[in-house]
Amino acid sequence: MVVVITFVLISCQKKNEHYSYIASQSEAVKRFRQEGYFEYASRLNDSLLKELESIDSNVLKKNTLKMIKELDLKLKSEKQVLGCYVIPWMHHENTQVHENVMMLEWNYNFGVIIRIFTKSNQIKHLLPSQSY
Repeated sequence: MVVVITFVLISCQKKNEHYSYIASQSEAVKRFRQEGYFEYASRLNDSLLKELESIDSNVLKKNTLKMIKELDLKLKSEKQVLGCYVIPWMHHENTQVHENVMMLEWNYNFGVIIRIFTKSNQIKHLLPSQSY
């Protein structure tokens, strides 16, 4: 089911975009949890960005990090609390399955929140062991 959601999100994107906006983040989060994805959530701040940048370059590509930073600024200016931006990404060039998804959302109490969903044990072990 999540693969279908991810495929729909990817196919609805504009040619130059690598992310999409969904209005019902709670439904998407619920589905990822039901499908057995590991979830990491934290405030997105400079410390976490440095941590993400230090992760093995085969895991997070520079364009994905750039997109995270762009969406961070966009969310800070929009401050929409209902939806979120979704970035499907692959950590291996040779795979066609998006088994990793990032969600960026606005929270009035904490600012920009990033959620990373993965089924990859490699990614799970490379993620920070704490929230920021």
